Amino acid sequence: MSFIKRVLDAETPETVFLTGNQIYHNIADSESAPLKLFTPFVRRSIFFTAVLSNHEDNGGHTLSHMKSKLIYGALYLKTRAHERHNVYN
Repeated sequence: MSFIKRVLDAETPETVFLTGNQIYHNIADSESAPLKLFTPFVRRSIFFTAVLSNHEDNGGHTLSHMKSKLIYGALYLKTRAHERHNVYN
């Protein structure tokens, strides 16, 4: 994660696309892994999306947990972007 954080700080992207196999289904913390993965983007108010693949699905609950984190992240970032650019004013 430290590498991802350094790249985000150096490049300051507006959007990040995560292209599959974010989570391996046999890891012990597969429930908290999506939150750990998406936190650097949320904290920096960077729009992000992830392509979900077989690795996210093989963990049973992992896919539904990851989807909920993606939805939360998208809603949070949309709100923050509107606040930052005064879209509602």
